[in-house]
Amino acid sequence: MANLDLNRTDWSELTAEHIAEQESKAVLPRFSVADAHWLGRHIIQLAADLASQITVNIRHGRRQVFLQAGEDTVLDNESWVRRKSNAVERLGMASLRAGRSNTRTEAEFYARRGLDPMDYAIHGGAFPITVKGVGLVGVVAVSGLTQELDHALAHQGVMDLRKRLSDVH
Repeated sequence: MANLDLNRTDWSELTAEHIAEQESKAVLPRFSVADAHWLGRHIIQLAADLASQITVNIRHGRRQVFLQAGEDTVLDNESWVRRKSNAVERLGMASLRAGRSNTRTEAEFYARRGLDPMDYAIHGGAFPITVKGVGLVGVVAVSGLTQELDHALAHQGVMDLRKRLSDVH
């Protein structure tokens, strides 16, 4: 399991193309509710000293199966994970990739697609959960840090789950 640099400030490599590559490598052999619980707890462990600042939400299908809010979070964090997750489900890509792919203003992005920004957010932190041979089966979302670090926690969590599931079989 990898360690994240939680103090990192340079995220210049997180282009839309790089994030698409991350998504293509993050395909799981399966995904259950038990896997979602492991993933949520693991992301909180990855966040280490910053765990009190994050909210982690995981959907299996459209059903919320994991939600944990750190001591220092606020209600807005729950709104952010909901809106970012909705963007992943609607657009079929990580919320940060959607944001980095956008070449216009954020308002124009939502207007062109008929999306309400109260229901969707193209900011980093929500990552698709994809199963081989099935497709998108869920979303993991993190809120509370920078959008890049939220994304990195979600992505690393899925990659660590992938390794865990591959090691089991």
